[in-house]
Amino acid sequence: MTHPPASSREVSRPSPAKLWGFRLAAATLVPLAVLGGLEASLRLIGVGYPTAALIERRFEGQFLCTPNARFGWRFFPRQMARGFDDSLTFQARKPPETFRVFVLGGSAARGTPDQAYGFGRLLEAMLGERFPDRRVEVLNAAMTAINSHVVREIAADCSRYAPDLVVVFMGNNEVVGPYGPGTVLTASSLPLPLIRATIAAKTSRLGQVMEGLLEPLSSRPPSAKQWGGMAMFLDKQVPVDSPALEPVYHAFKRNLTDICRIARGAGASVIVSTVPVNLRDCPPFASRHRSGLSDGARQAWQTAYDEGVALEDSSQAEQAVDRYRTAAEIDDSFADLQFRLGRTCLATGDEEQARLHFRRAMDLDTLRFRADTRINDIIRTTVSDLGDEGTRLVDAVAAFDAESPHGIPGAELFYEHVHPTFRGNCLLARSILAAVEPLFEPAADRDATLDDEAIAQRVAYTAFDEYTDLNTMAEEYVSKPPFTNQIDHASAIQNLTTAVAKRRAAIDPYECLRRYDRAIIEHPDDWRLLFKHYQLLFAVKGDTDLESLEAILRRIVAVHPYDKAYHTLGNILMLQRRYPEAEQSLGQSLALNPASGPTQYSLAVLCLKRDDPAGAIRHLERSIAMEPAESIPPYRLLATQYDNAGNTDRAITVLDRAIDVFPDDKTALVHCHVGELLTKRGRHEAALKHLDAAVTIDPALAANPTFVTQYNLARKGTAIISTTDRPAR
Repeated sequence: MTHPPASSREVSRPSPAKLWGFRLAAATLVPLAVLGGLEASLRLIGVGYPTAALIERRFEGQFLCTPNARFGWRFFPRQMARGFDDSLTFQARKPPETFRVFVLGGSAARGTPDQAYGFGRLLEAMLGERFPDRRVEVLNAAMTAINSHVVREIAADCSRYAPDLVVVFMGNNEVVGPYGPGTVLTASSLPLPLIRATIAAKTSRLGQVMEGLLEPLSSRPPSAKQWGGMAMFLDKQVPVDSPALEPVYHAFKRNLTDICRIARGAGASVIVSTVPVNLRDCPPFASRHRSGLSDGARQAWQTAYDEGVALEDSSQAEQAVDRYRTAAEIDDSFADLQFRLGRTCLATGDEEQARLHFRRAMDLDTLRFRADTRINDIIRTTVSDLGDEGTRLVDAVAAFDAESPHGIPGAELFYEHVHPTFRGNCLLARSILAAVEPLFEPAADRDATLDDEAIAQRVAYTAFDEYTDLNTMAEEYVSKPPFTNQIDHASAIQNLTTAVAKRRAAIDPYECLRRYDRAIIEHPDDWRLLFKHYQLLFAVKGDTDLESLEAILRRIVAVHPYDKAYHTLGNILMLQRRYPEAEQSLGQSLALNPASGPTQYSLAVLCLKRDDPAGAIRHLERSIAMEPAESIPPYRLLATQYDNAGNTDRAITVLDRAIDVFPDDKTALVHCHVGELLTKRGRHEAALKHLDAAVTIDPALAANPTFVTQYNLARKGTAIISTTDRPAR
């Protein structure tokens, strides 16, 4: 065959369109391939952490979903990260004939101060009483300090596990939660697309590496890198006219819409509740005057306001209202003024005006820890706009108004600003129950009693629990900033202290135990009842009845295996010197939660009981690495072990880390410990600085003989002197 000359052959060339296509592919696919390879390599060598809210684990022949202790790392600095309750453990494959409910939201949805009496738990109890032939499983996937940006991610993860119903109760943290304009947790005031891109990027190992590299460049002050509760946000005031609020409302509506659609896409019904807050007994946390107020106008305002306060304090409410209204004509945007107007209008019998002023005071509060009127309006309109019969609205705001004196919610339903009391949680659960009932077949017991006392008996809510919850809120919330900035805080804390003492005096521990016994007889497989029973029995009898405590814990893990129960069982077995069994139980705890710092700490204690200080050091280092801000004892015990091993300098370094991590009010004993070690090293001046810091934090140490001895050793730098010589406060 003869071929034509080469010069006569046509050379095939790609068209310009194909050429540009090749170039575009090279410019995009090659970088994507490189990034994909990097991502795969990082995962292969174990860099980074899983980011799903739930992790499936094979445990004793079944697949369980357990809470991911590192989920919060995407939304909080690691030392501040919040987590799910340990008990959020359930079968990955939903058991037959089970009605599975997920509760989503922040701390009010979680049930602060005790999830055992949050509305999710009470809803589960009510459904069990109303529908005794159905197996109802209420899984609380709420988390403290989060907002809708985080809830959206949790909803997506929960949707993989066959929910029948999703209950959404959120709105308090939209401004102060992650990415809000009033937050200290993340960057703030980003556009919604950038927020979502940032959250998505952190699901990759490459994104996590980049985050770690950029963390040292963070603009957050050191005090904002450790969890300090609501006091962290004192400098993050956001007035009602701030331009930063409009994007918050826009993002909230978008996120809430997505959450509902995610749940509906998984086949679940959805209940979205409005968010009631304490209006009548929670003064604003911070107030600001309107911008542009002249000095003369401000002085006139202050004069009228002060006169009103004096009149109110002398019980001349009508005259006080008059002076407050004079101030309001000059500037009505000061939140405390609106609150005082609400209080004095109520005293004069003008309930309608009182309601308006109390709500406006909440809306004007520049420390925005409460769901404001706009948030609740968005909840109502979003559910309406969805137009989906499977998405229902529960107007808890209206329900709380209807059950409150004068139609204004206060201390009868709330511990402080947003967290409901037991009575408040009962009311919220009943409100939601009314929307859940249509999802069931006709009940076998429509007449089941669901009033507060009946539910208290069902869940064994006792005088001991009432005291414990109130005392927790007093110590952990109301006695600290920003509550200390509220008007009348001194009288409020005095009233609360009196109430706590009164409830403590009313406790009959054995009657409380009998209430638990009665409830457990009727509901022997209710693991929540069993664990609360364990806690009360331990509080009453301590370690004098270890066999009974062990028996309760073994019943719990038999019906609901979760890491805290196994961890607690391990500690009880350790107290009985049954060390092999304790080690096995603690191992089961780690199998369910490999990132459990407290379990590593218990294993360290077990090593010490077995005369294995090297093993103790290993477990203590792991405990601190896993949960650096969980508790102080691992630091102190690790320092003791290093000191015992002759490495006092390393011991001091460990304690210095604790001082950096924990709030000052928790570190008095750490400073004492450092002072002791520095004295041992002959560094007396440095030791005195730490001992002075300790007594400043806790003045009661000045009367402690051991502390005084140590102080005088450091001060003299020679020998022990008389313990009657007290350090100056």
